[in-house]
Amino acid sequence: MKISKLQMWQTGKFDYEADTGDGSVGALEVLHIGPDSSLVTCDGLYKSPIFSKPIAAKSLLYLQTSFARQADGTIHVTHRADLFVTFPSQTIDVVARIFSPLTVKMTDRTFTEISLFLKMMSMAMSRRPDWVEQITERMDGVADVRKEQVLDLSSQLYTAGRKRESEQPDEEDAHGPRVQEAEGAAPQKPRAEAAPDRRGGGNEPSGAPGGLRVSSAESRDGQSK
Repeated sequence: MKISKLQMWQTGKFDYEADTGDGSVGALEVLHIGPDSSLVTCDGLYKSPIFSKPIAAKSLLYLQTSFARQADGTIHVTHRADLFVTFPSQTIDVVARIFSPLTVKMTDRTFTEISLFLKMMSMAMSRRPDWVEQITERMDGVADVRKEQVLDLSSQLYTAGRKRESEQPDEEDAHGPRVQEAEGAAPQKPRAEAAPDRRGGGNEPSGAPGGLRVSSAESRDGQSK
């Protein structure tokens, strides 16, 4: 995902600390968690040798989520994030506004990659819980209780997926009974008419068995009239 250097620790029930590995560190607080929206604040610093002092910033993240049940019983999730950033320094704020088109594009890409990762994990939990278990065992810096929660969720999704598949009608129920050939009788093939003789230029079938009937454009036009 190209953001694997990001490290985050939970320091409280709704508090986290994060380090991106490029000089940016921050403290996050979850202000609100609801069924369709979440609100998170972050106070961060960016340190770099090219700056004499760290750059401070504050941000607010508003996440909206919607759920829609599909015909097969699966849940389609759509989410949208709005990020607001402010800088105490007016000079830095002006520079940030100048480079905002670039930073917004990078933020959108990161959000998209995270969304794809969540989709991959959701599919893996419902189809390959063994793979999820292997990934969970290699999670560094994650509390054991969180790992257990991931495995429990994976088990629930896998069970729900198997139940959903068992409730789906099979092909015979969905499309009606299949026509069975009479026992001992050879299956009948539709009789095909031969294509016209190209050398003769006519449109009448030759009558030879086994050929395909091909109508020229001129013949089709004549039939439509």
